[in-house]
Amino acid sequence: MQRGKFVFWVLVTSALCGGVAFAADALVETDEEHIEALGEALTGPRPDARVDDLLSWIDPGRVPLVVRAGGHTTRFDEGGDDPGEAVREALAPLRGEGVELVQRSIAVEGDEARLSTRVRVSGGLLDVDLAMHRDGQGFWVREVRVLD
Repeated sequence: MQRGKFVFWVLVTSALCGGVAFAADALVETDEEHIEALGEALTGPRPDARVDDLLSWIDPGRVPLVVRAGGHTTRFDEGGDDPGEAVREALAPLRGEGVELVQRSIAVEGDEARLSTRVRVSGGLLDVDLAMHRDGQGFWVREVRVLD
């Protein structure tokens, strides 16, 4: 009889621990999951919102930004010009219809992260590489690099 009670309590304890672990995992968003949301926004169903969603991850006052596209490099920092137009111009191919995700990768190492996305657009393939830096609780884009 004692063995049956022991097995019962082991099963109950295991179920409770598993439930707590499952709930904790569901409530805590990993860095990769957070960055994946940005990746999904870049190729999402709303062409007009793709670049605007990215702009919400940019704050040159917190983390200076470099935009590299079309052979040009532009730097933005606190008190400088608004990077919105440069980012919109660099990512203009994403604002069209028919953007198809080919490949996406996310790497997080400490306070640095990288989101690399390859998409098929009307003009062929487009590679977008975003380097990010953690400042406070979140990541901010520090470099937008576009290769077409």
